[in-house]
Amino acid sequence: MSSTLTAIVLQGGGALGAYEFGALKAFFERPGFRPSVITGVSIGALSAAVLVGAKDDPIETLDRLWERFSVSALPAVPGMEAWLAFFGADSLLRVDRTFAFSPLLATSMLDIEPLRQWLSNAIDFEKLNASDVRVIVTAVNAANGMYEEFDNTRGLTLDHIIASASLPPIFPMTNIDGSPYWDGGLISNTPLRCAINALETMEPNASHVRRELIAMDCHHIAPSTPRTLSDVIGRLLQIYFFGKLRLDLKLFEQFNTYLDLIEHLDDELPAKSPLRSHPAYRKLMAHRKVDRLILVKGEDQESIGAATDFSRTSTRARIERGYRDALRAMGVAAKPEDRSERRRNS
Repeated sequence: MSSTLTAIVLQGGGALGAYEFGALKAFFERPGFRPSVITGVSIGALSAAVLVGAKDDPIETLDRLWERFSVSALPAVPGMEAWLAFFGADSLLRVDRTFAFSPLLATSMLDIEPLRQWLSNAIDFEKLNASDVRVIVTAVNAANGMYEEFDNTRGLTLDHIIASASLPPIFPMTNIDGSPYWDGGLISNTPLRCAINALETMEPNASHVRRELIAMDCHHIAPSTPRTLSDVIGRLLQIYFFGKLRLDLKLFEQFNTYLDLIEHLDDELPAKSPLRSHPAYRKLMAHRKVDRLILVKGEDQESIGAATDFSRTSTRARIERGYRDALRAMGVAAKPEDRSERRRNS
């Protein structure tokens, strides 16, 4: 009888993380669904820590988090709504005092102490680190530029989670053991590799095990020419953080094909062939193929500055789209009454 090991990969993307939350709601409604691995960066790191370490129900906790992030009653200023929502999310984010009074002396724009306090109250880190669900978050060492992975098998702290979301120059660096860290999305905004590596280490010799990878593509920005400074920054972030995903997926598909081929070659190769002792052959044989990739993505497009738009209307719409797109990716149709019920509960 076969069993399935599932890894969930959560991107960064600021306000676009609401789309991932909607998708997560759909997956965790599956009877008996329990991932073996969750990797996350930036807002995805926050979600990963809550999913495994929440003191209360994880989906309800994430729902409360997005309720706190959301901002309502914004003034209508053409081209600036997203930025007003971003700076208006003062229940969890607030303008750094140094930036407000001496911007040239500041190293960040926002203070995230309210968010830090909220996460501290919401997450039980002993529970997170004792879980058999492996959680990996990533960050970049700001002193040497090295990309690092932090894993609950070695112990995760609140600082590791905050470090993964410390996007410069918006948020301050986070110090861990004397080293300053920034957002891991600066190197890779979709932590696929560490998710695949973690899956490979789990029951590597069990032929009955299938490996499933769930990834999110939450950045659906309409093609357009930037017209304002907000547009320019939004497009820059889109290219820098999300442009690599398609390349990562092509590399994943190519490597998975090679693994499929090496399995067939191993069946045909004579038992005493000297190739079996070749280091490269042995290294390839240690890898395990991902049997199923579920990519959650949609066709609906947003404004160029969507990643900074925490307005309540946009947040609710993203959660709804993420839920709907995840159901479609799983091949499940949402019932009309289910959609209307979710709207009433939003």
